[in-house]
Amino acid sequence: MRIDSLLNKIISFFEKLRDKIIFLWNEAKLLFVKKNIKYFVCGICGAVVLICAVYFGVRRSQIISAQFQVDCGRKELYDFYEDVKFERRKTVHKLPYDTIAAELDVNAESAILINADTGDILYEKNADELIPPASMTKLFLMYTVFQKISEGKASLDDGVPLPEETWASHMPPHSSLMFLGKGQTVTLRELLQGVAVCSGNDASHAIALYLFGSEEKFIEEVNAEIKNCGLVNTKVVEPSGYSEENITTAREMAAFSRIYISKFPESLKDYHSLRKFIYPKPENIAKEDVGKPVQNLAKGHPDSIWSGLEQVNTNKLLKTLDGCDGIKTGYIDESGYNLSLTCVRNGERYISVTMKGPGGRYADGDPLRQKDGTTLMEFAFGNFVEIKPEDRIGDQFFSYDFSEGKKYKECRGYIVPVLGTKNEMHGYANSMRLIAPYEFNTVVPKYFNGEEVDPENDLKVELERQEFVFGPVKAGDVFGTIKVFVKGILIEEVPLICDRNFEVKSNFLARGFDKLILKTIKK
Repeated sequence: MRIDSLLNKIISFFEKLRDKIIFLWNEAKLLFVKKNIKYFVCGICGAVVLICAVYFGVRRSQIISAQFQVDCGRKELYDFYEDVKFERRKTVHKLPYDTIAAELDVNAESAILINADTGDILYEKNADELIPPASMTKLFLMYTVFQKISEGKASLDDGVPLPEETWASHMPPHSSLMFLGKGQTVTLRELLQGVAVCSGNDASHAIALYLFGSEEKFIEEVNAEIKNCGLVNTKVVEPSGYSEENITTAREMAAFSRIYISKFPESLKDYHSLRKFIYPKPENIAKEDVGKPVQNLAKGHPDSIWSGLEQVNTNKLLKTLDGCDGIKTGYIDESGYNLSLTCVRNGERYISVTMKGPGGRYADGDPLRQKDGTTLMEFAFGNFVEIKPEDRIGDQFFSYDFSEGKKYKECRGYIVPVLGTKNEMHGYANSMRLIAPYEFNTVVPKYFNGEEVDPENDLKVELERQEFVFGPVKAGDVFGTIKVFVKGILIEEVPLICDRNFEVKSNFLARGFDKLILKTIKK
């Protein structure tokens, strides 16, 4: 009995010990699991915090340094530029500061003077009067021809047929002539030279028929080009300018001349600055006709085609006015003596247009026309200077040049981070570039308040721009300005625009981080 009782006690002791051990083991396991969960959670939280801190630091550093060197969003900016006009550069316009109107001795009833690079108007007189352009109409013809050549639809070396209606003998009385005739062979280049130098009405009609098929089609296409140039008061009804129903104004003629020589600058050297033109040459005439007397052309023509006819440019200022290299004269009774004129000196170019100049005879009217052109050009070069504020901005500034369609100049711009968005092309964490939409050369008087302007010391440029932008943004959005001062007077404000689209938002975490980063940066 005692033995049984002792055994029971021993068994009970070991059962309790077992239960205690199990209890302690379970407690230990539970404690171990609890501690590991804590450590696990703490580890995850620590990793998240570390990752966020690293991302925050790296992203903040990226935003501050703005070192995202991405390709320019050209197409986005081009698309924007097609829709938006910066009138300051696309038209002729008043100076962006007040000046006292000049009193010049100009004989023409209508006149205007502009800077060719900027479009700034330096002088005007009845510039919106509707007047026939006379032979200045031929500039619209030449512009449209060069447009077709640039599109590959024609070549300067094309041989141009001469139907009978294009011969000099079929032109109206008192026409300016290149002296086209039966059996001649002539190239498009020669015809354009005949238009520019001799103001040949016959050459104008030959070109119109060759390139457009009919004068009706020419009228349709050239008026479409005129409309594309933004001219609303200009209309062409035939290619030579002989008709008084062709119409324009001095202001629109100046605007067009600026567009023309800007888009086709080679036209000045190759055509409008030529001082003389000889036609026909032996190669233009059929062999059997060489040396034969000329029939039914014009009074005063040489006795023999073989000798050729040398004609001097109708713009006499090419010989007498420093820097003159174009552009075109015009006269009919209804318009008086007209002249679209351009001169360049030391890299600065000006354009003047004078219309309805007086003079009953050429011997009277042409000298007055030359005098008006000289007066305007000497006034421009003597009283104004063109400055380039871009040179004062620094290496990080750049602008696009849209003067030749899709061509642009390779430059750098202000790199600005765009927060909270992504660009479909470039992904997350992108930057835009702030650019000026045009080159902003500026014309200033050589004297301000009676004091001579020193471009080196009197020109100041101030830049105002956003350092960070929170998207979305679109190409063309303005995020800054460049202000140009001369002797403390604000003369121009140029917008700084975004060069690409950021229309797709990044996820909410990325946007949240960018907002937080932006707040820390602003502090």
